[in-house]
Amino acid sequence: MRYFVLLLLLVTSESYTHEFTPTYPKLAPSYITGVVVAKMDLLNKRKDIEYYELSVLDSNMTPVTFASSDEIVRLKYLEAKKVEIYIRNRDLKKARFICSTSKILDIPGLEPSVVSSKICSRIK
Repeated sequence: MRYFVLLLLLVTSESYTHEFTPTYPKLAPSYITGVVVAKMDLLNKRKDIEYYELSVLDSNMTPVTFASSDEIVRLKYLEAKKVEIYIRNRDLKKARFICSTSKILDIPGLEPSVVSSKICSRIK
């Protein structure tokens, strides 16, 4: 019975996260020689978060150099934005994931009661 109640609470509770698609982005040559671009869609489905940090990681989850117009993206609730991630050809062998992480802002006097979420798309 305890497990049923726990399952019921988990299913009916409001647990939202953000969306970062596509899951397997296609890299295309960019207008810059020696650089490829991944076009990603970011959707904020969280009322308590407005900022998302973009990153490119290797297979050990360590950062890989990349470029984007915004490293930190501000999105209001239910707002969507297309972002472009630029990766140098020489870094392609290392790059495995393109990630977005929700950023919790520190507000003096308030304890953050929200959970940060990280979503990664795997580079083929």
